Order: sequence, then C-alpha cells, then structure tokens
Amino acid sequence: EVKNYETTTTDWFDLMCRNAVTHSHTVSLSGGTESTRYYSSVGYTRENGTVNTEYTERYTAALNLTTNISKQLRTNFRINANIQKKNHLPGEVNANHACPACLQPRRFTVLSSETRLQRG
Repeated sequence: EVKNYETTTTDWFDLMCRNAVTHSHTVSLSGGTESTRYYSSVGYTRENGTVNTEYTERYTAALNLTTNISKQLRTNFRINANIQKKNHLPGEVNANHACPACLQPRRFTVLSSETRLQRG
C-alpha cells in the first residue's frame, strides 16, 4: 500500500482553489413626463473568491425621482439600498478575494515512504 502513495500526487491547491469569477445582473426602468422623471433599478452580484468556500453576494436597489415644480424650482428624491453577504477566510486582507496561497499553486510530490515532501 505504501508503494501506491509513492506514485500518487495530490494537488491540494487545485482542490482548495478556483478561478475567481464574478457575475452581475441589473434590471432598470426609467421614464416620465416633461415635468417628472423617474429611474429605478434592482441588481444582483456574486463574486467568487479564489478559495472554494469564499464568496460575496450583493443585492442592490435604487429609486430616483425628479420633479420640476416650476421653472425655478426642481425637487430630487433619491434612495439607494444594498444588502451584502460575505463568506471569507478569517484574517483575509486582499480586497479581490484572493487567497495568497492560491495565487501561485504548488505541487507536492512524495519522494519516499518516509513522507518527505518536495515543493514542485
């Protein structure tokens, strides 16, 4: 059985890490009349980190309403909201959700049955 482990390599970084993919979706609606204009939008964004368990999800909403009361007076009403959920490793400092260990994956190979490792 030990001989089997001597020829088997495991890329642990490949098992723990992935390409960081982001996708974002937004739907907006705008329109109005000569005196009143509106704009509203809702959005969803998911940013995956380089570690398999890391991600950020964000839901956003916005509403803008502009009304011309007279030629000299205009009112604007704007409201924005977002809800964000994060799942990250403790102590992570990279704003791009990149695990420093995953930026340069390395392979380890067993040299003998004495469990010595060589960095590849």
